[in-house]
Amino acid sequence: MQKSVISIGDRIELVQTKSALRRKKSDAHYTSQLLEYDGIRTIKILMPISEGRVVPLEVNDEYELCFFTAKGMYRCTATILRRYREKKIFVLQMQMTSKLTKFQRRQFYRLDCSLDIQYRVVSEEEMALQDLIKKNAFSDSATKDSFEKKLKEFRKNWSDARITDLSGGGMRFQCQQELEKNARIEVRLPLFDVNGNEIRSMAMIIAVISLPGGGREWEARCQFEAIDKKMQERIIKYIFDEQKRRIRKD
Repeated sequence: MQKSVISIGDRIELVQTKSALRRKKSDAHYTSQLLEYDGIRTIKILMPISEGRVVPLEVNDEYELCFFTAKGMYRCTATILRRYREKKIFVLQMQMTSKLTKFQRRQFYRLDCSLDIQYRVVSEEEMALQDLIKKNAFSDSATKDSFEKKLKEFRKNWSDARITDLSGGGMRFQCQQELEKNARIEVRLPLFDVNGNEIRSMAMIIAVISLPGGGREWEARCQFEAIDKKMQERIIKYIFDEQKRRIRKD
């Protein structure tokens, strides 16, 4: 069954599940491509690339692989047997340690990247105010105008950040502000839809960690909320176009 499911050229996402040297597991999502498959358990894949550099994953470490195939997404676990260079291409040879199974829950392909963005924290007060305006819950027009003016003031305070990975479902970014888990933010991405509209979305912070040194002190992960479908499709298109460009370049 496995040989009939995966094909040469299929995109792969790797997430570490076990370190042979008992180091702390990385939560990075690496991208690769299937180069060879013996039809049983051994595969050869491209060594992942992050921010334009080859990532030399450690031999004997175990990863969960997600294959993006013509028949849907399939996953398995695999161990790195060796890494080497073949005709100017950096290669990983891996042995599959579990069977391929259909990946049922919705997932988005994730791209390691470096994009400057802007975000702003959306407070509870702003959300309440926005709800009142939407419901037109005012006794007179002067009160409504006053609240709308206050809402515009909320939406002026933007901060700079940099994305380190992006998917159609969310992103990871570095910033100078310690954001709170479950906080809501609005983000502006340097991408545009077919009509030239800037990509914007609300998002929820799902994790925050402190970074050692550097100009950006915090790294946050967020999940897009109620994102417009066309904007989400534009993000996904950018991700796959960029991955194709990197593969051609290598």
